Amino acid sequence: MPELTVPQIDFSSLGQLPQIYKQAQADNLRQQTLASLGQGGQADAQALLKSGDLSLAQLGIGLQTRQQEQERQARQDAINQQHWDQSFKLQQANAARSQANADREWNYDPTEERLAQAKAAGVDPNSPEGRQFILSGSLPEAASGKPIPFETYVDESFVKAARPATILL
Repeated sequence: MPELTVPQIDFSSLGQLPQIYKQAQADNLRQQTLASLGQGGQADAQALLKSGDLSLAQLGIGLQTRQQEQERQARQDAINQQHWDQSFKLQQANAARSQANADREWNYDPTEERLAQAKAAGVDPNSPEGRQFILSGSLPEAASGKPIPFETYVDESFVKAARPATILL
């Protein structure tokens, strides 16, 4: 007579089903969180922090820290730029004052030199541009608001001739 045998079924893998289910939920949550990124700035950091996943939360904290550091650095750079700008203006004023003192000490009149430069460049000294250059040393601005290049008024040969000679000892 044939014997009936009961098949052996191993249900041990079903014991791991809760962990597999939790892992699938965590993977799904991670994918949703990563899909929601791209809004930029604080929104991405907040999305990572609210994800509930420890590794993504750590990324969110790192992102926030980096953003705060960049903001701090931008503020510091702006302050440094203001300091450099103020220092440059003070240096310019100091140089102009020193030049004026030296000119006064040697009775130097720059208008005579500027008149010669204007004539050499073919600029009419009686024109408004010529008078402005002779009196102030500044070049007039073109209609675009940008200064007219110095070469427009003074040719290179005159500039080379006006430079002091170098004396080698």
